[in-house]
Amino acid sequence: MRVLVTPYIAANNIIAILSSRIPDKVRTVLINASVYALLCIGLLKYCNKAMRSVVHFSDIAYPVGTAALVLFVIAGIKNKKKFRKLRLGNTFWFGWILCFAMMFAMAFVNPVARNYFMWSVTGIFMFPLIFIAWSEKDRFRELCNIVSEAVLVMAYIFIILSLLLVPFFSGGTLGAVLPEYIGMAVNPNNNGMLTIAFYGPVFYLLLTDKKRKPIYYLVPMGFCISISVISNCRTAELGILLQTAGGLLYHYLSTVRPHKERIEWKKLIAAILIVSAVSLASGFVLSRFDNMDLEVNAEDNMAAEAVSGDEVFEKLDDISSGRLIITRYYIENSTFWGHGSPDGPVMEGYQASKWSFNNAVDVLYISGVLPFIGCVLWFLAVIVFCIKCIFGGVPRRPEYLFTIVTFAGYFVEFMLEVTIYPITTSLVLLAYIGMIPVACREKEKRRAVR
Repeated sequence: MRVLVTPYIAANNIIAILSSRIPDKVRTVLINASVYALLCIGLLKYCNKAMRSVVHFSDIAYPVGTAALVLFVIAGIKNKKKFRKLRLGNTFWFGWILCFAMMFAMAFVNPVARNYFMWSVTGIFMFPLIFIAWSEKDRFRELCNIVSEAVLVMAYIFIILSLLLVPFFSGGTLGAVLPEYIGMAVNPNNNGMLTIAFYGPVFYLLLTDKKRKPIYYLVPMGFCISISVISNCRTAELGILLQTAGGLLYHYLSTVRPHKERIEWKKLIAAILIVSAVSLASGFVLSRFDNMDLEVNAEDNMAAEAVSGDEVFEKLDDISSGRLIITRYYIENSTFWGHGSPDGPVMEGYQASKWSFNNAVDVLYISGVLPFIGCVLWFLAVIVFCIKCIFGGVPRRPEYLFTIVTFAGYFVEFMLEVTIYPITTSLVLLAYIGMIPVACREKEKRRAVR
């Protein structure tokens, strides 16, 4: 593993020669600016075409997003690193580099979409430097707080824009017929991508930050739950449920039980009541505002009816809105070296099949078996780390809660949605930042033996 990681440590140390001279105040401004820029792009990505056209999103998203990520990488490198002081996640690193290096290489063999190519570029050239630069536990905790605070601001912006702008959007011809909420995204699934991304970091602040009253966090949490429910976005509902369960369990095992504290039932019940009240109120208001359009979901349902299978598979496929049948088709038609990005739907007559709705299977179909194996390895490494965090396999720290809640949401979307671009998808960016301690963390100092 030393051979694979040493070039990244060398690159970190070269950049550190210059970046270490940046004053701390300026560094903080640069990091915050880059984080906000990426989160704004992530919000606009899932807004309707009218909003994106106003800001020329298709023209600026990748240039600005790439520049912001590069700035984040450079500003984040504060000092030089020594290999012997880092504890590496060997399985994670091997899988990560195999996945993204092969994706990058195969892009020159089979043509791929620009977004997919940029995913491989950021995966192999940028995020390993982020993993190394922020590997110190104090710095990782600092980064978790910076990012979560920025997400909190973006969540409130999302709430305000939804209340002000949604009444003016048209849902199209199906909007008056179908019951789901589509909102600014004009798509329930896009609403889910945003709400899961917002919910996790805000929930992290609720459990770890004592500077503000809980109401500041409970309001956006209730709003996120409301949108996921009225949108009938099952992936979002499942993701929020997993984030809540994993976060509460980790918080209890790492904070409450070790200190023999009692669960504050009054505060817990009050929090539940506040979130419920906000969810019901915002759900009622937004449902009245919205004019709905769900052509994408209608296509999913038609496809589920058009293709038959065994009874159990059909039920699961129906629950997933026709996604499983697409995923199976992609797997059955994959090759060792991949096909490149599809020019259109791979299942004739079914528009939604231009993606497999499983990120690992997309990698398999587009780039082949080797990057798929790498993708599975690093993904499993994160799952194992989260399990160890909860059950005491690694030292419990408050910042690992950020890893658990961001990955919990990402896990659901990774399995059931198109969720692969960290520059334009906040959920992916936040999950990758949460993976820093999985990739590498500073070694524990040994206590002196008396």
